[in-house]
Amino acid sequence: MTALLGLIALVALAALIMGVIALVRPIPKLKLTTRPRAGGLIIAALVVLAGVGTMAPPQSEPASVEARMSETALQGTTPAALSIGQPVEIGDFRVTISSVSERDAVGASVVREQAADGGVLVVVDYTIENISERPKGAFQLPEPRLIGPNGVVYEKDIGKTAAYAAEGEFDSKAFSDLNPGIRVRNAVVFEVSKSRFDRSTWLLGLGAGNRLRVSLQTDEHPDVANRDWGDCSAYAEGAERVICENPDLQRRDEILGAKITRHEQLFPDDEMAEIARLSEELFACRDRACLVAAYSRIEAATAGWPTR
Repeated sequence: MTALLGLIALVALAALIMGVIALVRPIPKLKLTTRPRAGGLIIAALVVLAGVGTMAPPQSEPASVEARMSETALQGTTPAALSIGQPVEIGDFRVTISSVSERDAVGASVVREQAADGGVLVVVDYTIENISERPKGAFQLPEPRLIGPNGVVYEKDIGKTAAYAAEGEFDSKAFSDLNPGIRVRNAVVFEVSKSRFDRSTWLLGLGAGNRLRVSLQTDEHPDVANRDWGDCSAYAEGAERVICENPDLQRRDEILGAKITRHEQLFPDDEMAEIARLSEELFACRDRACLVAAYSRIEAATAGWPTR
C-alpha cells in the first residue's frame, strides 16, 4: 500500500513539473485556434499531492476559438455590436461596413433584379483592406452575413448582388488576389421578409462563426432633423439626384452638414481645406457606390465633431 501511494505521488509530481514547463514555455500566436494551457493538468497534480481522496474528473481540452465562436452564435449570446463605419480587423483584413440600405430593386436598366412579393433587399456596402504582408485570394476575403433576431444566418443573394454591382464602380476582387495594403469596395445584397426585417433587432455577422456583430442602427444624432428633399426628378443627374433617391445617403448628408455647420461656428478661422477637397470628390460622383465611399471619407475626417 505504501509503495502504491509513493508511486501515485511520484506520478503527480511529474505531472506538476510538466505543467510548470508548459506554462513558462512561450506560446506562439495563432490566428484561429488557441493552444491548450496546462492549468487543468497542474490542478489535478496538486489535488493528488494534497491527499484528496476523490480524483478530479479529467479536464477536457479547450475548444478552438473557431469552435467557441460557432457555439456562441448558436446560443445567441453575442458581444457588444460594432457600429456602421467602425473599422474592425479580422485576421489579415480590415473591414468597414460603409452603409446598410433597404431597396425594392437593384441593378441597371439591362440587369435589374426586383424584390419578391413581401420581400425587401438589404444592401450592405463595405470596404476590405489586406493588412498582411502577402497577397490574399478572392475566396479568402471575409464577407458579411445577415443575422435575424432568432439567430438565423442569411447568406447573400448571388443574382441580386451581381445586379447591384452593375450599378456602380466596385473594385472588388472576383478572381485575382488582393495585394498587401490594397483596399477595395464591395457589396452584398440579401433578400428577406419585409415584415420581419427590423434594424433594431437584426445584425450583420463578420468573421469565423459570425462572432463579430455590427448593429444596423445608424442614427447616432437624433438631434439632427431631416429636410424634405422633395421630388427627386427635379434634381439634375448626378450626386444630388442619387442622394435624393437613397434615404440612407440623405441621412448621412444631413448629419455631415450639421457637423460642418457647427464646426464653422466653433472654429471660424478653420478653412477646412481637406473637407472642401473631399466634398468636391463627393459632388463629382454619379452613382451610389462612389457616394458611399465619398461619405465614408468625409465621416472619417469629421469623426468626433459635434452636431450642436
